Amino acid sequence: MWRTFCVAVCCLSVICGVPGLSATPLADFLQEASQEEDWMVQIRRELHQWPELMYQEHNTSLFLRKTLDDLNIPYKFPAAKTGIVATIGTGNPVVALRTDIDALPIHEESDVPFRSKVDGKSHACGHDSHMTMLLGGAKLLKKRENELKGTVKLIFQPAEEGGAGGEKMVKEGWLKGVKAIFGFHVWPAAPTGQVLTKAGTIMGASAQFNVTVRGRGGHAAMPHTTIDPVVAGAAIVTTLQTVVARETDPLHSQVISLTRFNTGGNAYNVIPEVVKLGATYRSLTHQGMVNMKNRLGEMITNTAKAHGCSAEIDWMEEAHPYYPPTINNPDLAAFVKDVGARLVTAPMHAGM
Repeated sequence: MWRTFCVAVCCLSVICGVPGLSATPLADFLQEASQEEDWMVQIRRELHQWPELMYQEHNTSLFLRKTLDDLNIPYKFPAAKTGIVATIGTGNPVVALRTDIDALPIHEESDVPFRSKVDGKSHACGHDSHMTMLLGGAKLLKKRENELKGTVKLIFQPAEEGGAGGEKMVKEGWLKGVKAIFGFHVWPAAPTGQVLTKAGTIMGASAQFNVTVRGRGGHAAMPHTTIDPVVAGAAIVTTLQTVVARETDPLHSQVISLTRFNTGGNAYNVIPEVVKLGATYRSLTHQGMVNMKNRLGEMITNTAKAHGCSAEIDWMEEAHPYYPPTINNPDLAAFVKDVGARLVTAPMHAGM
């Protein structure tokens, strides 16, 4: 963890022009970062135990503000309801480092002493680690505040998991004047200590939708007297896969995943009147999302109709707004790659 946040700190420090950084051996910088490991572990485990969902991160935000107070780092609150924007240094250029702070509505089943203490909620996406890394980076940057040639903004963004907290922060003006911004995310598929980035599109666009399929319910022993929405719903699930399998260029990544299928009842001998589906769809381009949405709508409506049912689609544009693709600036991506490579290969001091 500390290697990862140290890369972020180095990126910010170099961009903001810390004079001595290039002359300081990176191993020394990593050594200083490693000395904060126990402090960071304690913070991460505290955050991990008390997850809060989007725009409900009240205690999380309070904990973050208290930690910033302890570090003597000024901040403004609220930002986008529950977010925080802290600053280190003064003047231009202004560079930002961002973390998300919300959790997911997922029950944690891991057997660790610091597991989530909130039933049905957990930091399953690693935002507890992201917050910890940003606080650790802030602590190191604060020590070098007099050396900074500019301002570092620390962005604690709420509602990343569907609530478009980042968009709200932009609309409220919190990123005004920012020359560059760095976000970061833990990645369980990558070995610990690796730093991954690339120029251009690095994360796909995403959106969600719900479908309500209506038919006519009845007894399961007499399906001929019903209009079965279960069969129609099942047909919709399989039909939508052809949007990717048969209508998308194999070299262009897109995905449609139906993740919810609810018949609403507990009886085994009853065909329901209504079936509800839920899904997410993703693409590496905005136009790909537009095309997918059009075709998904057509297929859902027509497949339901072919089975004698009707279908209502809720595109969830307010509850879970559309997220565009994440596209990295090529120069900044190359810079991060260079700094990350030098940090990861830096020799370590004995005893670490």
